[in-house]
This record gives sequence, structure tokens and C-alpha cells, in this order.
Amino acid sequence: MDKKFNSADFGLGLLIGLAMGVIGGIILAPQSGGKTREDLVTRAADLRVSSHELIEHARHNIEQASTKVEGVLGLQDKNIRKRLDAIKSELDKFDLKGVENLEIT
Repeated sequence: MDKKFNSADFGLGLLIGLAMGVIGGIILAPQSGGKTREDLVTRAADLRVSSHELIEHARHNIEQASTKVEGVLGLQDKNIRKRLDAIKSELDKFDLKGVENLEIT
């Protein structure tokens, strides 16, 4: 038997084992099936509410982060413009009218 390890087979076996464990747990549960289903419905509803809260929290955080990034980029843009204006004003101090006829050797 020279069969190599196959992750797909392992995953399938893991899923089958998990499903059998869940089914066995439900069947052997110390409470009635109706109570178990009610608990499952309640847990699913709680999970749904929790997931919606998590999504809303993530959206809020993303909006805050994007606002901060826009602010930083805006400040960088302003700083770059200030630097360019300063460089331009420094260059304007030089009289370059006669430079066109200047020969560089």
C-alpha cells in the first residue's frame, strides 16, 4: 500500500467525523429534541446579531481609518505645496534674464 497522504481525503474524513460527532452529540443530548432545536435557533439568532454588530463595528473603523488617511494625505499635499511655493519663491529671487545667452563649457 503505497498511498501518499492526500489533504483532500484528510479534509473529507475530518468533515465526516465532525458531522458524526455533532449528530451523536445532538442524539445523546440530555435534553429533548425540541429544547435542543430551540437552543440552536437562539444561538443562531445570537450569532446573527453578533455578526451584524461586528460588521457595523468594522465599517465604522474603516470609515474612521479612511478619514484619517485622507487627512494625512491632505496634510502631505499641503506640505508639498508649501515646499514647492518656497522653492519657487527662492528661484524667483534670482535674475535669470541674461542666462539664455550664457555658454556653458
